Amino acid sequence: MATKYITVFKADKYDREWPPENLGEAIAWFQRRLDAIPEEHRASATVEFGSVAGYEDSHYATIEIGYSRPETEAEIAESKAREAMRLEQRRENLKRELARLGG
Repeated sequence: MATKYITVFKADKYDREWPPENLGEAIAWFQRRLDAIPEEHRASATVEFGSVAGYEDSHYATIEIGYSRPETEAEIAESKAREAMRLEQRRENLKRELARLGG
């Protein structure tokens, strides 16, 4: 079964809310993000820190928090429908190309 990654928090530093510098407050901040994730998926929760180049070679931090879960039946059906549409479009394009080439 396919999995889906759900982002629960994503920000650039100075862009929006950011974890506090005080360690105790930061732990509480991260705990609130973890509490927002359904309990059955908390074991898959991840946090990723990154860096983005800003103006004049300055860098600032980024953070993304999320988790993985199995795709729902509706998401699987939607994915299959998109793939079927993509294949149909490809068939139509190939037919047009064959007709153009005289085949």
